[in-house]
Amino acid sequence: MLLIWHDLSQKNLVANGFCEECLLSVAYAFGYERPVMVNIKCDEFSDEKEILKYVLKNFDFSPNGIINLLHLYEVSYFPTATYGHFTDLNYPWERVIKL
Repeated sequence: MLLIWHDLSQKNLVANGFCEECLLSVAYAFGYERPVMVNIKCDEFSDEKEILKYVLKNFDFSPNGIINLLHLYEVSYFPTATYGHFTDLNYPWERVIKL
């Protein structure tokens, strides 16, 4: 679940023109709902501090936030085990979200 949200966040930052390349690092610790560390590394032409502020303000990295945004309780996972999910826009984590 966290890896899916992590990839979706990076993909959407690039797709919405915040940067051309993006590496998002998120660290969690047991007992904490929110990440203990969020770091972003972008291409040399992007303002990493501004993008990080935007990410921290608008992205909910809590488990419930991820579940709600991606509608994970509504997804049928059986087809992902048989046929995969990469680039299948029927799955919410493969879609680009307008930020």
